[in-house]
Amino acid sequence: MNTNQLCPKCKESSVLVPITGNRWDSYHSRAEIALDCIEEGTIDAVITDPPYGSGGTTVAKRLRPSSEKYQSSDRKEKLPDIDGDAMLPEAWMRMMTTIFDKVRRACKPGADLLVFCDWMSLTRFIEVIGAAGLHVRSVGIWDKGRCT
Repeated sequence: MNTNQLCPKCKESSVLVPITGNRWDSYHSRAEIALDCIEEGTIDAVITDPPYGSGGTTVAKRLRPSSEKYQSSDRKEKLPDIDGDAMLPEAWMRMMTTIFDKVRRACKPGADLLVFCDWMSLTRFIEVIGAAGLHVRSVGIWDKGRCT
């Protein structure tokens, strides 16, 4: 893992501390770290926006840094690259299956899982979720219109 690609909060935290609300906790961390710290069978729902591993119709385009794939070239300040996004499809699927195995372990039976993805990675996400022993109940579409 290249720690230069982590956000400042993830770089600083060696101990997982949740942000807590009324009957909910939110974790800001690498999924592998957070999920290893959460007791088995205790989560009611997971909401996540993981790296999509897409950004192009060819493998060469998918391997480009996310700072090139997902933002317009006229933006002056470049956003940081997303760790885990520029990977070969097989490596991405292996990484995501490992993470969703940990999600399954941490979740209560019947827990809800909301995973954001793009249309190019949807079928791979469905495969990953199935390989981890989870089930897709439905797929929702968020039509953001012309997003720039």
